Amino acid sequence: MMERVRLQTMSGPRSIDLESVLRVVIVEDDDALAELVSDYLADHPKFTRPRVFSHAAAALAGIREFRPHLVLVDLHLAGSSGVDCIRRIRNAKLPAKVLAFTSSSDEETIVGALKAGADGYLLKQPSLVAVSESLLNAWAGQPVISDAALAKIIGSFRRPEPAQTVTTLSPAERAVLDLTVDGLDCKAIARQLGNSVHTVYIHNKNIIRKLGVTNRHAAAALWRKQHH
Repeated sequence: MMERVRLQTMSGPRSIDLESVLRVVIVEDDDALAELVSDYLADHPKFTRPRVFSHAAAALAGIREFRPHLVLVDLHLAGSSGVDCIRRIRNAKLPAKVLAFTSSSDEETIVGALKAGADGYLLKQPSLVAVSESLLNAWAGQPVISDAALAKIIGSFRRPEPAQTVTTLSPAERAVLDLTVDGLDCKAIARQLGNSVHTVYIHNKNIIRKLGVTNRHAAAALWRKQHH
């Protein structure tokens, strides 16, 4: 049976449909925090008392048995990775919505959790009200991500790409590039350097890869740009 519920969110009131009682699993090795969240959700009219697990292996078995609607996963479990736990939940085709629940807001951790299949990323600092609201929004199909985590993701797209530079080339590759800049073809470069044409081709391939360009002429153009 579906019930329509009106939520008071930060952006204002909003109505969603959800099942009358939602089952939650908490994967958290901080016993005090797990108990705090569990007790709060148990008193909430839209949740049953959550099942709590401190280890990923036990949690996966419990999720298969309990069939929760929602799973909160700490990303820094003792002796295991929360990101790996999320990935294993996804690989097992379990239908639960999975939220990373962590104090880490670094970009690598955020992206790793989302790539593993997390439906959201919730920092542990928010209030218990924010936790319950995030769970309800996730079950309703809404994106759930803490503001600090979202800011890190947006910042990663705004960060400029590393500048391409010829200083990453080996001396042999630099010699080939210098002669390419002078307008020599591969056979002429091979004669000039006393190498085989095949060796020059290999150097060109490495030059193109290191500089992130499409061909040796683009590499020469990049050299000219950086030296004029």
